[in-house]
Amino acid sequence: MKLTFSAFILIIIISIVSCGIDEFKHIPQIPPGDVRLELNTNAEITINPQDFVDATGFTIFYKIYFSSEISVFTDTRTLITALNNDYNALDSFTDPAATTTLISSNTFSNRGFYEINNTIGSNTQQIAITFPEVPALIPFIEIDGNLENLERSSKLNLPNFPQGQRYFRNTDELNITGNESINNADVAAGGNSANATNHAFTLMYISAYGTENFRRVFGKPTLIGVLKLTNIR
Repeated sequence: MKLTFSAFILIIIISIVSCGIDEFKHIPQIPPGDVRLELNTNAEITINPQDFVDATGFTIFYKIYFSSEISVFTDTRTLITALNNDYNALDSFTDPAATTTLISSNTFSNRGFYEINNTIGSNTQQIAITFPEVPALIPFIEIDGNLENLERSSKLNLPNFPQGQRYFRNTDELNITGNESINNADVAAGGNSANATNHAFTLMYISAYGTENFRRVFGKPTLIGVLKLTNIR
């Protein structure tokens, strides 16, 4: 029996699509138990590179919030309405039992989250994030023993940034109302003021990612937690 030209084309299309499905990369989640948060100043993440052979690297999504109240425990989340709303909206994406295995970066960007400017390679085994309580010190990230200043996103409006403002520190500039759309797009809108009692916090998630068809594909994100920005005001 001879195949018609249309049937021949259909078989080719099905074969291509099937190959694409078979080869689609599965990017796993970092187990929540491998993330440890100490109060609101330190976080440690342990990674087994053998579980992430299809990953290109890891990224940390974050967003900054303000509160006149402070707690060193996990209930900081419930003290900040905007932060709590974001947490609840993203909770289903972090659930290891949920069936959804891949996310888009839009999942976070649509809620005003950005990615830190530090590069975390696919062979990384240990990450430590520290927010010092001493004003003179800069929050830092330690990646397999290598220390770097922890930097906010490179997509912020850097030409207008005063020197040093890319760091995760609670500065006067960070507290200027209306600056969210200029320098501080990574700050929850309407949540800041010139109030000298304001404390700044960041909600962070980590996700592995790979590359498929010239785009990034992500594994299920894992909650890092709520960390308090170093106050230099």
